[in-house]
Amino acid sequence: MLQNTRHTFDSAFWQLFWPLTTGGATVVPTAGEHLDLQHTIDLIDTHAVTVTDFVPAVLGALLTLLERRPATVERLRSLRHLVVGGEQINPQDVRALRELLPGLRVSNAYGPSEASIGMIFHEVTAEDGDDIPLGRPIDNCVAVVVDVDGRPLPPGATGEIVIGGACVGAGYHGDPHRTARRFFDSPPFGRMYRTGDLGHLDAEGRFHFGGRVDHQIKVGGVRLEPGEIENVGLACKGVRQAVALVVGSTESRARELLLVITGTAGEEQVLAHLRARLPRAGIPQRVVIVPDMPLTEAGKIDRRRLAARVERPDSPPSAGGADPVLAIFRSALRRPDFAADDDFFAAGGNSLQAVAVVVELSDRFGTDIGVRDVVEHPTASGLGRLIARRGHDRIPSSADLVAADLAGLVAIPALGPARRSRAARTVLLTGATGFVGTRLLHELLEQTDLSVLCLTRGDNDSHARQRLLDALSAQGLNHAGYAGRITAVAADLALPGLGLTDTRQHRLAEECDLIVHGGALVNLLYDYRMHREPNVLGTAEIIRLARAAGGIPLHYISTLGVLYDHAVAVGQPVPADVDITAVTPPLSGYSLSKWVAERLVLAADDLPVTVLRLGEVMPAADAAAVPNPTALTHLLLTAFERLGTVPRATIRSDYSPLDTIARAIVDAIRDPAPRGRAAHLFSPGSVHFDDLAGARAQRVPCSLFLSRLRTAAAAGDAELGALLAVFEHRAAGCGDDEAGIRAVLENLLQDNPALFTTSHTRPKEPVGA
Repeated sequence: MLQNTRHTFDSAFWQLFWPLTTGGATVVPTAGEHLDLQHTIDLIDTHAVTVTDFVPAVLGALLTLLERRPATVERLRSLRHLVVGGEQINPQDVRALRELLPGLRVSNAYGPSEASIGMIFHEVTAEDGDDIPLGRPIDNCVAVVVDVDGRPLPPGATGEIVIGGACVGAGYHGDPHRTARRFFDSPPFGRMYRTGDLGHLDAEGRFHFGGRVDHQIKVGGVRLEPGEIENVGLACKGVRQAVALVVGSTESRARELLLVITGTAGEEQVLAHLRARLPRAGIPQRVVIVPDMPLTEAGKIDRRRLAARVERPDSPPSAGGADPVLAIFRSALRRPDFAADDDFFAAGGNSLQAVAVVVELSDRFGTDIGVRDVVEHPTASGLGRLIARRGHDRIPSSADLVAADLAGLVAIPALGPARRSRAARTVLLTGATGFVGTRLLHELLEQTDLSVLCLTRGDNDSHARQRLLDALSAQGLNHAGYAGRITAVAADLALPGLGLTDTRQHRLAEECDLIVHGGALVNLLYDYRMHREPNVLGTAEIIRLARAAGGIPLHYISTLGVLYDHAVAVGQPVPADVDITAVTPPLSGYSLSKWVAERLVLAADDLPVTVLRLGEVMPAADAAAVPNPTALTHLLLTAFERLGTVPRATIRSDYSPLDTIARAIVDAIRDPAPRGRAAHLFSPGSVHFDDLAGARAQRVPCSLFLSRLRTAAAAGDAELGALLAVFEHRAAGCGDDEAGIRAVLENLLQDNPALFTTSHTRPKEPVGA
C-alpha cells in the first residue's frame, strides 16, 4: 500500500494501518513529495505497489501525465486496486485508467473525518456509465438521506446525507456548540452526523452524491447546485476535470457563472454540450480552460485559488473611449473580449442580465430601451444603431407604442362584411391549455351544449388537439364524452392574423357565435413591448374576428393586477365599473399590456363585450383538484407544509377555487345582463394564507423561515427553490433584517378583497376551511 497523503491527514491512518492489519506492507514517501506525481510513479514501480488511494484531482493530473508520457504506463502495471475518494469521482478518468491498466479494481470511497474517513464504498463497474454511485455503508455503519427537518426521504429524493454507527466520532474537541450543530442522537440508529453533503438513494439502495450544501452558488437570484453542472461538464468528451464557480462581487451586480476545466475539449464544444443538457439558468457564461487545477495540501481542488486565477476585472463602461453600448454589454456579461458583433444571448446572457443592460442603457442615453430591443438586436453594434435611430427617427418606445395602441382603439378593421346573428352554437376559446382555461373548457362542455373551437399553439391542428387533451388529463378532467365537441385550431396570438390564412380566418368567423378570450403571455421580467404582440395585438385580432362574425359577444378574461397600482394610490376599494381610462396605469409590462387590451375591448362599442377580472385562482375544490405549480400561492403553501413552519407575517389574498371561478365565467357568458361592462370574479373575504398551514405548523421569525427555505432549496427542492428565487428577486433594496424580510413576504400576494369590490357576478360558493 502506498501512503500518498501527509501523515497528519485523516486518510493516512487507514493507508498506514490497514495493510499492517492484514500482513501487508506500507510504502511511506519522502516527506513533502506526496503530490510529486513522478515520485509517486517511481515508488509504485520500485516497490511493486498493488494498492493506493487518489483524490479525483490528483488522479486527473496523473492521467494527463500518462497521456504526455505513454511509456510511463508500464511502470504502473503492479497496481491491482485503486481507491478514489475525497471529492466527486470522474467517470471518464476511471474509464481511461482502466483502459490503460486492464484488470485494475477501482473503489469509490465516501466518508468524512468525523466518520472515520471511509464508511460507504462502491466497486466501480463498466455498467455504472457516467453515474458512479457512492455505494452502500459497510458493516456496523448506517446512512440516511433526510429532508430539512431530519425526516428520511424515499429513493430518488435529494436531501442531506446523515451517517451513523460505529464509525461516528464523539464530536469536536473543546467545541460543544459546533458538536451540537452537527452531531445528534437518533433512535434506533444511535449517534448520527450531519455531513453537509447532498445525495439520494437509487432503487438498489445505493447512495449517489449530489454536491455540497455549502458549495451552493447563486447567480441572478437563481440558486444553483455546482455539482450538477460539474457532472454534466465531466460527461463531455475531452473534459478531465470540471469545477463550477461564481466570480465577481455581489456589490458590482456582475457575478458570473464559470465552468473551469482541464482536458482537450474546446470552449465552444463544452458550452454546446452544456446548453443541450442544462436549464438555461444553469448554463455558465463561459468555459475557462486551464492546464491544471490548483490543489490544497490534501490534494483536493483549491476553489479559492482557482477563482482568483480565472476571475477578470470589471470592464469600465467607457474605458479607453470604447463604444458605451459595447462597454455595457461587456460589463453585464463580464466578457472583456466580447466583440461588437457577438450575440448577447449566445455568449451566455440571460433575461436578468438583459434587464440590467436596458436599465443602464436607458439611463445612459436618456431614451426608452426595453428587453425586446435586446432580443431583436442582440449585438452591441445592432443595438447601438437602434439607439441612434431612436434618437433621430423616433423609433417607437414602450411609451410610444402604448400611446399608439390607445390612439387606435376604434381603428381595428373587420375581416369582411358582417353576417346575420343566430342562436349560439359554437364558442371560440383562447388559452385553453392554461390553468384557468383548461377548467373553463371543461365547464363549457359540462354546463352548456356548445361546441368549442380552441385556438391553441401547435405545429398543426393534430398537435394542438393533443395539447388540449393532455391539459385536460393533467387536471384529472374526463373528456372522453366530449371529444366530438372540441375542435383544435393551431394558431398563435403573437402572429399577424393569428398565424392563419385569410380563408381559415373567414371559416372561423362563420363557425363561431361567441368568443371567450383568455390567452396571454405572462412574464414579470418583460416590458410592454415583449407582451404587446400576444396580449395587445392578439386581442386586436380577436376583436376583428368578432366583428367579422357579425358582431358576436366577446368575453375578455383579465386580471385584477390591471387595477392594483390604482387601488394602492386611491387607498379605497376599487369597483368593477371604474373608468379604466382614468385609472393609474400599471407599472409592470404584463399588467400594462392587459390594461391596454382591456381598453381595446371596452372601446369596441359595436360589440357586446364583457371584461372579467380574476383574483387569486386556487386549486379546484372538487375531486379533480390539481394545483397550479407556478402560482405563488401554491409555492407558499408548499413551503409551509414541507418546512413545518410559517413566518410571523400577515399574508392575505382571496381564495377563489378554480372550479368556482370557471363556473362563474360560464354564468357570465350565459347572462346577457353584464355585457358591455366589467366584473370582478373572486371569492369575498380575505384569507390569511399564513393560517392555512394549520395548527401543526410552527410560527417562527421571518428570518428563520427564510433560512430554512434556503436550506431546503439547497437540498434540491425545486418548488421551494422557485419560491426563494421569487422572494430574492422582489427583495432587492428591501434589506435583510426582520422587518425587511417581513415586508417582502407580506407583499408577495395582493389582498384583493381589501383592494376591490365584487360584483353581482362574483362566485357564490363560500370558501371552506
